[in-house]
Amino acid sequence: MNGKRSSSEERSGIRNLPEGPLLRAARDGSLPAYGELVRRHQTALRQLLRRLCGNAADADDIAQDAFLRGWSRIDQIRQFEAFKPWLFKIALRTMADVQKSGRRSRMRDTSWFADQEQQGDDRETGLARMDVEQALAQLPDRERLVASLVFGAGFSHSEVSDMTGIPLGSVKTCARRARDMLTQALAKWGEGREVQS
Repeated sequence: MNGKRSSSEERSGIRNLPEGPLLRAARDGSLPAYGELVRRHQTALRQLLRRLCGNAADADDIAQDAFLRGWSRIDQIRQFEAFKPWLFKIALRTMADVQKSGRRSRMRDTSWFADQEQQGDDRETGLARMDVEQALAQLPDRERLVASLVFGAGFSHSEVSDMTGIPLGSVKTCARRARDMLTQALAKWGEGREVQS
């Protein structure tokens, strides 16, 4: 071998790097390093956007736009800033831009059921997921956003506040209110299902 690493060896090496060195490499212009950062966080980001948009195609388009915006702005990430909250903040801003522009009229108009069919979940898991998605869709926009970030994506209240610009106290209030509303909605649906069984 001539001392050069093959592209598969390079990918393997990148996949084994911790996030800090990857982020530094991406800031220095390494597209493979940025690609690995995206690969690590894209599933969680797409899931969040699907919850918020109610449509997989729109969510995937927004995610792709966010990944491109992130790459074009990678030099703007602060030295000790974590990549995931930074990327999610870009995605939320991208989603807000899309919603304001009306480019995707299907957003929140299309049902989650089409995605459910593709996933091939068993009936009980599918119904439980459908209940949660329907309950989330009933929340006011701000509560749905906070609930999706805190409960769905696992961000802290402080991280959500930083990402969204919502004051920390309001994030905590929205999270509590969303949890209470979801609990009530799911309890009602559970009672209705028992009657039907």
